[in-house]
Amino acid sequence: MNLHMSMIDTIAANASTFTLPTSDERYVILPESEFTALQRVLQDALNLADEKAEKKREVFPDEVLAAIRSGRRPIGVFREYRRMSLTDLADRTEISEHHLLGIENGAKSASLRAICAIAKALEVRVDDLIIE
Repeated sequence: MNLHMSMIDTIAANASTFTLPTSDERYVILPESEFTALQRVLQDALNLADEKAEKKREVFPDEVLAAIRSGRRPIGVFREYRRMSLTDLADRTEISEHHLLGIENGAKSASLRAICAIAKALEVRVDDLIIE
């Protein structure tokens, strides 16, 4: 058992509960020091999750980023970087090639669902596809 789980078990054992007569919801009372300890554990967990997410984020080659900065649309750049044909992307997203081509060249807009499907197929984050 790790230190945090041991701490949480101790806090839970020392907590008191009560229910208000006007509600079925149970409330927990615990010493402020234990509440502060729980906050630290939660913050540690959130920090760890952020660190893992940053480590998993792919770093793209300078050529890919330069192509996007030069004005090329990200979907096409990432599709080419992944060596994926328009047909491959259409198959993976279940969006027609015609519609994808329109999205890729800016002639058509994309729904959030389509952007999410494209991001998943290209193995990029949604915000990597958004041009500000």
